[in-house]
Amino acid sequence: MEDLLRLLGDRKNSEGVFNPYVDDRILNNLRIFFEAIREKNSGILFVGEAPGYLGARITGIPFTSGEVISSLSHP
Repeated sequence: MEDLLRLLGDRKNSEGVFNPYVDDRILNNLRIFFEAIREKNSGILFVGEAPGYLGARITGIPFTSGEVISSLSHP
């Protein structure tokens, strides 16, 4: 998992592509998300491509709404 996170964090933004995971806070959100999935031991992980600018771009967590997340109490 750490190898994947390192690769995501190392990928720089370009003119046409925004990588939210260059921000350590957002990358850490994804790390916490992965750890929670591993603890649940569900055996399922959804992988999303092109995170939305109002969701994962802000939170780092795929398939989320930044507005919904910010209205909840979370770590």
